[in-house]
Amino acid sequence: MELERATIRPVLSVTSASTKATREPPETTSALHSNTSPMRAGAMKLVFISTLAENTRCWRAAAKVTVAEPMAESANALRKPPWTMPAGLANRSSARIVQTVRPGWDLSTQTMPRVSSQLDGTWIRRSTTERTLSFPIPAQALSGSHPGTGDLGAGPIARPGTLDQMPFASALSEHPIATQATGEVTGAVLEAIGDRPDLVVICVTPPHAGALDDIVAAIDAVLHPLVMIGCAAESVLGTGREVEETAAISLWAARLGPLVPVSLHATQDADGGWEFTGWPQELPFEPQALLLIADPFTFPTEEFFSRMAEQSPGLPVIGGNASAARGPGGNRIVIGARTVTDGAVGVIIGAGVEVTTVVSQGCRPYGSPLTVTRSERNVLYELAGKPTMEQLVDQIKHGLTAEDVANLESGGLHLGRVIDEHRSEFGRGDFLVRNVVGVDRATGAVAVNDEVPVGTTVQFHVRDANTADEDLRELLADREADGALVFTCNGRGERLFDQPDHDASVVSELVGPVPNAGFFAAGEFGPIGGSNFVHGFTAAIALFRDR
Repeated sequence: MELERATIRPVLSVTSASTKATREPPETTSALHSNTSPMRAGAMKLVFISTLAENTRCWRAAAKVTVAEPMAESANALRKPPWTMPAGLANRSSARIVQTVRPGWDLSTQTMPRVSSQLDGTWIRRSTTERTLSFPIPAQALSGSHPGTGDLGAGPIARPGTLDQMPFASALSEHPIATQATGEVTGAVLEAIGDRPDLVVICVTPPHAGALDDIVAAIDAVLHPLVMIGCAAESVLGTGREVEETAAISLWAARLGPLVPVSLHATQDADGGWEFTGWPQELPFEPQALLLIADPFTFPTEEFFSRMAEQSPGLPVIGGNASAARGPGGNRIVIGARTVTDGAVGVIIGAGVEVTTVVSQGCRPYGSPLTVTRSERNVLYELAGKPTMEQLVDQIKHGLTAEDVANLESGGLHLGRVIDEHRSEFGRGDFLVRNVVGVDRATGAVAVNDEVPVGTTVQFHVRDANTADEDLRELLADREADGALVFTCNGRGERLFDQPDHDASVVSELVGPVPNAGFFAAGEFGPIGGSNFVHGFTAAIALFRDR
């Protein structure tokens, strides 16, 4: 496949009001962003030039966009959310977007919409043939069908002269060159939602992790999001598509209403306790959810959840651990237009959008619930007065098929502990599922990767591909959403299902082909029984509905 390397040309345009003449410095090829200050008298234009060969995986029509950075009286003025924007600021902005929104148009004759400012929502029809930002977008994605390189999961695209904008947009690029992939996803999202979204989530795979600082700087320069979070991860996903262990960028943007970004850090004292910094003392709104991305080597998420349960009881957390590294300092986490290598980042979401969480642990219980009668930390010695191994064998004999037993022997055995002991009956979704990590045949003890105190109700679980598929479908049945973020385990994907795109495809099939993005995590965050936990082999999903 023949590839053309993408470049960005920073151009400082100074236009005379009388002659309309524009003078430009000599063309240069630079990194993904320019250090030109947005406070300069001229607006800096970022020019992406990228083209894929015709023999790529799908036919793609090119869309063209010109983006000029807005000028403002204050460097932070345009960072303020729209609901607190000073009157008249939008009219003082010089931000312009020239775009096409349908494949196959003759750009030499078509009228394209010019947005004088996304803040005042004004669409002006003007005849123009400006084409300085070029990136290909798949025609299938624009129509909501099979995703591919440059995948756009944004639903209907705004037509010229209308206000038919979606509050959510997503794009996925599998181009191996970071500049090209950035141009594809940024332009596709810009086409669908415009600039200045409230939230942008960016996920990249390790081949692009080294360029992540430049990638987020370019996205920030073009989209001007109020809040941006993200990370590098082993694999990423988009609408109906998962890209595992190869080069990809997944971008998601939304207009959610009030938000507060957080950058969290943890320090351990001499007594072994943890202190957390970065959480706001007060919030200007009632929070309804927290999106969280953490570095598993430097941030004790379980301890943070325990602290949150005291300070913000009932606040659901959805997200996951970055998974691009195998040791401290290797992960890259995004907050704003910069990256960090430790701690956690997130965004607190207010009431501007409805958020629903779905946590699919991919297991089914078998046998009957039993009470822990003897245990020591994570080792269970007795269940209902009998050795744990004896109870395990008895329940296997009466509750599982030969195929299930074979699956248990290959690592499919788990233990679920009840979260709400006040319920009279327990079913799928009532258990926090933990891995069985060892057995002691001499004592009949079973060890799990969690502490299980005496008096806890537990039940053995089995996990396999069919069960995980069934569980996810059951939890997503009859759900509706306008956008979604998916944090699935890096032990799922083709490792578990032996087929590509499983979780992303099920979400698109049952919820609809809504804008969707996310990554494969090294531990997924989500609530069970009203409490937040770090999970394994789980798909944790945030579903968003526009109010």
